[in-house]
Amino acid sequence: MRLIGPLVLAVLGAGFILILIRAHEPSLPVTSRVGLIDLSLALPADLKAKSTSPLLAGIMPSVNRTLHFWTLAQRDEQSSLLVQRLDINDAVERPKATPNLLLSLSSPQTPLMQQHMRPIVNDTFEGSTKYILTDDAGSRLPTVTLITSQIVEEDLTYRARVYALEEPTHGPEVSFNESFRFVNGRVPGSLGFTRLSYGNPNTLVYARKQDKTLFRVLRGLEPMASHSSKDGQPAVSEASIAGPLLSQFPGRVLSLLPLYTKDPADIAIFGFQYTPMRNGKLFTITISIFSKPSGKTWSRHVLWETVWHGVGENTIMADETDLLYFLTNPVVVTSRFSRNVAFAFMKSIFTLDFVGDDVPDIASGAHVACGYTLSRLGIDQISGNDLELNNMHIDSRGTTLIASNEHNRLFVFERRQQRPNLPPMTTARKLKNFVASWASNLESVLASSETWQLLMDIFWGSSDEVQLSNLDDDKTPQSSPLFTAWDLTASWSVRDDLATSSRKIEALTLLEHPTRDLTVVLLDKSDLVVLDHHQHVKEPYAVRFVQKNIVLVLALTFVVIVFVLNEFKPDDINRSNRLIVILLYSFGFFVMLSVMVAEAQSWASLVTSSERSAEL
Repeated sequence: MRLIGPLVLAVLGAGFILILIRAHEPSLPVTSRVGLIDLSLALPADLKAKSTSPLLAGIMPSVNRTLHFWTLAQRDEQSSLLVQRLDINDAVERPKATPNLLLSLSSPQTPLMQQHMRPIVNDTFEGSTKYILTDDAGSRLPTVTLITSQIVEEDLTYRARVYALEEPTHGPEVSFNESFRFVNGRVPGSLGFTRLSYGNPNTLVYARKQDKTLFRVLRGLEPMASHSSKDGQPAVSEASIAGPLLSQFPGRVLSLLPLYTKDPADIAIFGFQYTPMRNGKLFTITISIFSKPSGKTWSRHVLWETVWHGVGENTIMADETDLLYFLTNPVVVTSRFSRNVAFAFMKSIFTLDFVGDDVPDIASGAHVACGYTLSRLGIDQISGNDLELNNMHIDSRGTTLIASNEHNRLFVFERRQQRPNLPPMTTARKLKNFVASWASNLESVLASSETWQLLMDIFWGSSDEVQLSNLDDDKTPQSSPLFTAWDLTASWSVRDDLATSSRKIEALTLLEHPTRDLTVVLLDKSDLVVLDHHQHVKEPYAVRFVQKNIVLVLALTFVVIVFVLNEFKPDDINRSNRLIVILLYSFGFFVMLSVMVAEAQSWASLVTSSERSAEL
């Protein structure tokens, strides 16, 4: 009967540890890591010496599964941009060394050799860089755009320096040391910017403070061949194209993106606005496309609109933190030639897909304009806190979307292309589409919050209470005619996969390849994590939890053993058996102490590496 007490304690202790492991087990499949690459050699010491501010860095996809790695250093009124192409194929396919510690999760890093790095742009110029815009798919060539400012006497001048990184047909064997494609365009005006975007076709879209127009468009920023940004100074000085008046479409602009148009002379701009209503307590959130056909004026096509209660006191619910984060740090991405636009908002993925070429007879409606259709899919698998996204990337086909948040977690969304199943166009169907177009436009006007607010002001006077739109009744389609709905297929976390959870995700991208695509994550400007999001970790999570939290597990196990042995009543045990119990205590203690010392040494080496990268 003396065994009952120790057995109960042993079962309770083991059950507690299993519950702890189960509580930390990811709810989604974990994508497999295939490489951890050290970028120390790709960070030249001369850039660090030039910089008086933190070194800025990012990654972009290149051809043949190579990677663009750019760094920007600034000192006083001078900036230095370095772009290198990194060949990571050998680092990914090279056999990995075995970790020193059997139970440690510390992964060996593969150093990137000098022969795997090829400089593409190495340029130093006068002027302070205010904004960095990277466009890896929207234009014909991958580009890095720097918006610089320079004060000459009493005049402030802004310039857009656009660097094209490669020709689309070149491979990694082609040398780019001799010349690069570059353009230096003057941005008219001296007002500060609130939003900027560069994309298809060689177009800069920007909104300025205290400007009477909602935005402005600067075209013709196409990079040209140049041996140096100082040699010949290829520059353009075209006048900007004024957008619609702010008084016509008032509201704060959160995002602006140039979109693909069938006629290059036409202009289409994706716009996301946040407008306070007359009562001051509610806000209208609008997604629209601003179009300007050649020789005509601007028009706005509202694709989606809702009313939100705003950021007043006691109005923010716990699951709306992601909404607030987006309103202050909007992240919107585009695919190749800006034919697909994606972003996460209100616990949903919004996707704008161009379907005009494949579905030419699509009926215009509340969610269709200029050949684009808007879809919205709710995300129920993860919390709003996990949707505080700071990095996103979508592939050229518009079928894979990766995103990371402030908590250094990465999510993979996928969808499939499909053929639209439409009946042949007939006169009756054309008439039906025409009627549907007028009906949807009328419905859009009647459903507009401004319309109802105006009617209420006319008949009942100004009111502080407006019926909020029910988001559950939103009739926005979940997918476009050319794609299936998004599916959350995998996740990855720095905390669960690497030995230290203090590493920060700086940037991420997708490397597309006919055999398999890879996800690349930049950590702390010093390391690259390569993930195969088509393969998931198959080993039991309990093994990874023990590896990650070996000290905690040993401590809990030691405590359980102590209580179990104590239930045997050592006072009644003879002297020889008591010695065995003491030896068991000592053995458990020294095992735990040795593991703690070994883990502390491993942790110290990782912290030293992180501090070195943080200094950059």
